[in-house]
Amino acid sequence: MRRITPSNYNNRIPQTMEKITLDANVASRKRIFFIVLFVCIGLAGLVYGFTHLGGNKKGWQRITLDKYGVENCSYDFTLSYYLGSGKQSVNKERNRLIECYQRLTTHAYRIFDRDKLYEGIGNVCYVNQNVNREITVDPVLYQALLSFEQKGNREIYTCALSEHYDALIRIDSLSALPEVDPYSSEEVAAFFQTVAEFAADPEMVSLEFLSNNRLILHVSEAYLTYAKDNDIRSFIDFGWMKNAYIVDYLTENLCKEGFTKGILSSYDGFTRNFADLTEEYRYELYLRTEKGSFPAATLAYNGTGVFVNMRDYPLWSFDEFRFLSIPDGTIRNTYINPEDGRCEVSMHDMLTYQLGGDLSCSEIMLSAMPLYLCDSVSREVAEAKLSAAGIGLVTEEEYKIIISGGLRVVSVLEREDVRFFAETR
Repeated sequence: MRRITPSNYNNRIPQTMEKITLDANVASRKRIFFIVLFVCIGLAGLVYGFTHLGGNKKGWQRITLDKYGVENCSYDFTLSYYLGSGKQSVNKERNRLIECYQRLTTHAYRIFDRDKLYEGIGNVCYVNQNVNREITVDPVLYQALLSFEQKGNREIYTCALSEHYDALIRIDSLSALPEVDPYSSEEVAAFFQTVAEFAADPEMVSLEFLSNNRLILHVSEAYLTYAKDNDIRSFIDFGWMKNAYIVDYLTENLCKEGFTKGILSSYDGFTRNFADLTEEYRYELYLRTEKGSFPAATLAYNGTGVFVNMRDYPLWSFDEFRFLSIPDGTIRNTYINPEDGRCEVSMHDMLTYQLGGDLSCSEIMLSAMPLYLCDSVSREVAEAKLSAAGIGLVTEEEYKIIISGGLRVVSVLEREDVRFFAETR
């Protein structure tokens, strides 16, 4: 089966430079012009630093990194932080935070990279390239993989299809759908079904966890042969789940280094408020109905909170890498149903969360995942199972927003064409 892969957008062809000679007067005028220009640019940078970045002002600020520096995963996240609460100056605290955040996002990027190896880091790519061998991996990756084993969850193997879903989402033309879409081709559907069956069988693929961050990825000869014939390069992958683990890694390590007053959110729905402050926070809830997607409600809470928001439709510009809209009105997403490998979920929106507790994003996600990656589930069943684990739930049924777990309703959307109402339990 032919597999379409995304184009490499980073290839650049160096341009030939031609040497140009100027006479003395022209060169002098040029030098004066550029001196003035650089002074203006410097002043503009100072103005930007003190206005956009907050300068020395105490309070909440968005922390950003240099996009043109070392590869990191910060582009997936928004970090807001309350600066100036301690003895350090705001500038010094911000600089320390930026250095720490840069280092952590760089390491996280490398740990969960499925495509590239890095010296001294046993990452996802390293695991997939060393099948049936005992290897040592990064401690963060070891614990992340172990969390699936402890929950009896095999989605980490089903996400071997993530590369194929990435190719589907990023196709250049809808005419190519029959080559990559399980809903458009029986051959592709059979391929997805087969991979899902391999992923579900511990005899075909499994992880063996040893001591001191050592493990073995066992893959059967049958699966290895099928993978070679069908261009499968990864037997494990975090897929859509990756940012849950990265949010946990970043927030926990920021706190270890003394940064305890922040909120970190990923564009795909994972949020941890780790600010040890008592103020009220707002959560903007978006929902999808047959009339479209709407900012349906504003919810509130106090203290810390962890949120996992799973949705099967695009909202932001970054969502072009997660969703593909089909002319018939359906949407392809990257949530992989373990039954047949297709992108099927039980509902459009499922917000799960815990306020003031000790659960992480990945722990909440692992509890909620079986209730979302299925054909259907009742609100009552989902609420009972999540409540037993100390997890709150927000869902929507016919414009009624049903909330359990402690979130408060500040407002709901009420317009002539669409009107929501809320029920708290």
